Amino acid sequence: MIDIDDLNTLLGDSADNYTAAEKNLRITINSEKAKNYTNRTTLNEALENCVLLMCVEDFNRKNSEGLNSESYAGNTYNYNDGYSADIMTILRHNRVIRQW
Repeated sequence: MIDIDDLNTLLGDSADNYTAAEKNLRITINSEKAKNYTNRTTLNEALENCVLLMCVEDFNRKNSEGLNSESYAGNTYNYNDGYSADIMTILRHNRVIRQW
């Protein structure tokens, strides 16, 4: 089970910016995302840690709507596309192939 205290530790000082309800909701949403992506019904320890990292990335993106960088003179905007390569690697390594 994913502990909200672990998420608070990873968020550091910014943990105080979010309510326990927001953190629990984000944990629930990302747990479901991880289970759906990996075709699993439960999360192993590696996936639980991955869910925590997913939550941190989500909270870090909050209010920037995924904006990675921008340039004013040339009006260039760069957005994040999904989760980081590290998170996607963990998810792919824990993916189960469905047999029909």
